[in-house]
Amino acid sequence: MLLNLNLLLKFWHTPCLTIGDAFDSEFIAANVIACVANACMLFAGAVVELGWIEPKREDEALKLGFLPLLFAFAPSVVILGYNQSTHGLVVLFLTIVVW
Repeated sequence: MLLNLNLLLKFWHTPCLTIGDAFDSEFIAANVIACVANACMLFAGAVVELGWIEPKREDEALKLGFLPLLFAFAPSVVILGYNQSTHGLVVLFLTIVVW
């Protein structure tokens, strides 16, 4: 989903952008970072759900899982900064709130 969001942010700024131009090295690196951060967030939730952690520490694990959520959206914020659009800002804000 984050890859699609990042592509959408780029295409709204430059509608005639080709796929080859969209997938430059910075874009690929940003999406790898987003996917790794997303996996860390999901792992923190899985640790709590599977009971691998003491019940007293569940809140701490969930709070630590919130940081990767922010890191997962950092590349999207940077992409939006370089490819500014009002639609992109609204969609990014709503995605973060819903997620």
